[in-house]
Amino acid sequence: MESIIQHIVAKYKKILEEGLEASITGKEISKLSKSVHEFTDKIGTEIFEQLVEAVDKIIFEDQKRKVEYEAIRISGRTLLVENGKSKFERRYYQDKQSGEYIYLADKILGIEKGERIDKNVTAKAIELAGSVSYAKAGKNAVASEEVSRTSVMNRIRKNELKVEPKELEDKREVEYLYIQADEDHYKERNKGSSISKIITIFEGSKIVSKNIVPGSQVRKELTEKFTITGVYDQSEDMWLEAANYIESKYNLEKIKKVYISGDGASWIKEGLNWIIKSQFVLDKIHLEKYILKLNFNEEKQRHLRNAIEQFDPISVENILTSVEGGLRWEIQVKVAKGQDIKIETRRLKKATEAKTYIINQWEGIEIYETDKDTIIGCCQEAQVSHVLSERLSTRPMAWSKDGADKMSKVRAFLENDGDVYGKIIDISTKEKRDKRIAQLENRVRRNMRRTMFGTVGTKIPELQASRDELYCEIKELLNIKVS
Repeated sequence: MESIIQHIVAKYKKILEEGLEASITGKEISKLSKSVHEFTDKIGTEIFEQLVEAVDKIIFEDQKRKVEYEAIRISGRTLLVENGKSKFERRYYQDKQSGEYIYLADKILGIEKGERIDKNVTAKAIELAGSVSYAKAGKNAVASEEVSRTSVMNRIRKNELKVEPKELEDKREVEYLYIQADEDHYKERNKGSSISKIITIFEGSKIVSKNIVPGSQVRKELTEKFTITGVYDQSEDMWLEAANYIESKYNLEKIKKVYISGDGASWIKEGLNWIIKSQFVLDKIHLEKYILKLNFNEEKQRHLRNAIEQFDPISVENILTSVEGGLRWEIQVKVAKGQDIKIETRRLKKATEAKTYIINQWEGIEIYETDKDTIIGCCQEAQVSHVLSERLSTRPMAWSKDGADKMSKVRAFLENDGDVYGKIIDISTKEKRDKRIAQLENRVRRNMRRTMFGTVGTKIPELQASRDELYCEIKELLNIKVS
């Protein structure tokens, strides 16, 4: 192994020499930094290639392999790894028992059929695509190469990124649990606007920074937050995921109540059928939005707000009914006089919308009186912006339905601290290797340690000679430039 590395270092040493010389002759240190980066990438790629081919050689020389598999030919392959594009050769075999053809080195090293991009690079591209376009993610995944935007997109759609809830032995015990639900409107390709739904489950909030500077806001953070999002045609599927998560993590007997906050849309209230001990809480931001529909009549608007704050549904309905009645009378008068009624018609529509919405959502308003000590404010608008809008709708772009769904899930996966690389490995290794491949793998592992890394207890050679050699070369280079 040591001789392999020494050979590769000697092969690419000129890159370092040119970078150092350029820096010494007046160019900035960045030239040397760039040369070092290129040097390490070259070394890394070639070491990777030689290690793969060494594994293939160990397989070829394995005596039991010769009984089970017949070598047919040597074939080349290209794989994009973190250091750059790697090209290597390995043998193609035929299984003497089944007649199946197989690349044993690929099988043992976990290189899938048709795989052109290493799983590390794939994971990095997916993580980047959660924040930037597919094209930019492909450019930045590997410094020296570019992954096409189509490849990035296909890998996102191929890998179902979802944090699977694990059944905890010691489940968390809380009295109250909070769920916030909302949606983001994105442009669907060749269609109008569509929505991606989002649910945030958490235990409460904590202060992360106080308003030390006058006028600044207190920043809070949701505790034990878990996000579920996607383009769900059936809302039941989304709420079933939420119910499974809660059941796997929490002791349900200890929970007194689960508050589901939102704007009162039917898909949000569907959660009441799936989440035990749940009750709906109307988001005050949406309530205020409908109170403001009466901005054309400040007196009635003030009376409406007071009635809502007093939790008086009869007065609320009477106020809104009187506003509607007054507008209808004004319209009749103007029609009789042949005057324009556009303004009054718009105001009547607003008043009717406010009345219908507030009365239909009254249970979600009234709970603020009975549960005022345990309800906390809803911040789902911020969650929508942070998790979805930042990628789906703030930029002028259109999505396919599947693309929007997969990107929503990528964003939620990252928000939940999911391990993209680990998930990709889990997905790719679902198929169990047969017994003979596993036995061959164990033999290769033992031979690899002896052949490439030496026996246990071997010390790494001292690098003093290498340091002295490098010192002399730099000194010589400096003397040349000074003179």
